[in-house]
Amino acid sequence: MVACACAVVSARWCQRKHPYVPYKIEEILQEGEGGVPCKQEEKKLLVCNEWASFDGGTWKIQNRSVFPVSLERPLVSGITCDWQGNGVQDGFALARGPLDEGGFDILFYRIGEEEKKEESEVPNALEGLKPYVVAQVPLINPAPSCIPFERLAPLGQTALLIEVGYTCPSMSAYQKVHWFGVLRFGMPPQLRWSGAMYDPSGSLPVTVELKSRDEDRDGVEDLILRVTAESPPLPFIAALPLSLLVQWLDRPAGMSRIQHEPIHSLGILVKGLMSRASDPKQAPSVIAEVQQIRTLYGALCMEGGRPRIVGILGVDQFQCGGIELLQEAEMAEVRAFAALEKPLAMLMSLERLYKTAGGLPTLRDIPAWGRSLFSIRQAASVRLLDVVAAPKPSFPAWSSLAFDHDRYVQVHTSEGALLRVNPDTGESEVIKDKTPWDSRVLSPDGALQWERVDGFCTGAPLRAVFKHTRVVGGEEGGEELSPLELILPAVAPFKVKCDGSEHTQGKDTIPLGWTPTGLEAMVAGHLLRMEVPMKRVTLLSSPSSVFPPPFGSSRSPNGKLWIYPSEYGFLILGKGGTWLYQVGDKMRDWAGLSDCTLDDSLSYVACLFHQKLWIGFWPSL
Repeated sequence: MVACACAVVSARWCQRKHPYVPYKIEEILQEGEGGVPCKQEEKKLLVCNEWASFDGGTWKIQNRSVFPVSLERPLVSGITCDWQGNGVQDGFALARGPLDEGGFDILFYRIGEEEKKEESEVPNALEGLKPYVVAQVPLINPAPSCIPFERLAPLGQTALLIEVGYTCPSMSAYQKVHWFGVLRFGMPPQLRWSGAMYDPSGSLPVTVELKSRDEDRDGVEDLILRVTAESPPLPFIAALPLSLLVQWLDRPAGMSRIQHEPIHSLGILVKGLMSRASDPKQAPSVIAEVQQIRTLYGALCMEGGRPRIVGILGVDQFQCGGIELLQEAEMAEVRAFAALEKPLAMLMSLERLYKTAGGLPTLRDIPAWGRSLFSIRQAASVRLLDVVAAPKPSFPAWSSLAFDHDRYVQVHTSEGALLRVNPDTGESEVIKDKTPWDSRVLSPDGALQWERVDGFCTGAPLRAVFKHTRVVGGEEGGEELSPLELILPAVAPFKVKCDGSEHTQGKDTIPLGWTPTGLEAMVAGHLLRMEVPMKRVTLLSSPSSVFPPPFGSSRSPNGKLWIYPSEYGFLILGKGGTWLYQVGDKMRDWAGLSDCTLDDSLSYVACLFHQKLWIGFWPSL
């Protein structure tokens, strides 16, 4: 047996005959009618013992066999506690249903004999150690490959912490499904609080910790929930884990939430971020902390879009408030990227901020310290031509547009032809001696194709899926290899509603080209390098040079320039500088522009607008 003894020191409030219950938690800090603490009394130790392992297929308490509710739901964990302080330990156990069904039973075995049978609805131990079912946990096993776990432990002086769930392989939808509850001692025991966490695979780890403490000094232990996010992976590392708190007071009518949390603890995390973000030395840690804050808020709060922690006290999603604090933290992230002179990352971060806030981004949203990172240029003219490009495939693909070295735009049309369009006049001609390029994103050796981007709409990271184009052992009778999946440091669009199991095809994917180390691409507003065979993904602040660039990429023909169609204009990156190309006050009129590319002279940008060819002209620098 493993024994656990817990003790607390409490103070009785002697001015009142009944415990003082403040209307607000702040009242316990005020002097006056709250009472004066009497001499402190030390409570007796709460002594608990974990049950020993199976003895011939049965559990035993004090040499008596313990029976489950049914043979189909065997006991898997148990503990005995002297919660009354009379030297007699009662039993508490967990029984698990079949793995294909899931679910757990919380059971109580009364051992003490001091209460008469007619005074309690709990069966007496002398009648045989049969269980009283305190509650049932309808937790579903997410997959047959998942492994169940369970835990019973004392929580303060008057309760047990119950944890049950499943851990799953890394490529499952969830890496962990976790239910936790607080069982208050009594005759019979009561399940006073419960909640569940569905932890998506590949996401930043989040842990949940429950503590018991008498917050309002009424002699009854209250509950504190601490949700913690670990430091994110490279390239930005925070020094410490960060946490949000939620607190409940245990009242006769039920658990009553203290309203200033988690906003108070969120405010502490956000405070000072903006001032630190302007310092290039501190900017990397600010970026990491904002990622942690975003993870915490998204895991706990319904305002975050897809909370991981659900079902608290029977409420499907937990409402936190404080969304303006999250937006303040995200603006600090924007400032930090600007301090590091990373214009692409800054614009992408600003885009995400305004999209989650439900606003329409404009150039005025970019503060002066952000606009200083690039030269802003206005278009001299734009035109929409009646040239219809080939439909974009459902899989990640190269664009139907490409500039050649003569500044002409080559267009793979919807009729399967290849046109050459003069960007000045709009005139076009068919290129007869050349076939359109392959739109598939193939590895340099042709063995792998980028097939799709999957996103579990539970808030789990996106996954890039690459399929093998060849079979092992020849085309006839050969073996087809399994696709390769890479977990990406990016999530699906912010407020996607789904049932938690379906896949959504990632649409925001822009391949840039293969480098010696892997495929570079924009996915959901993140610039990534995917080293496919090694299943390694790296976040980038700027793209690498690729020459010659693939036809249909968003690079110039010489490979030295790259264009990204942001909400604020066309961001162009090159060794000679960084530019933001605008279309005056009509940028919103062209909000559907996609598949953009540019010429070597920085004069022409070609995009697709609802599958038609759009061309913008900026005078040469």
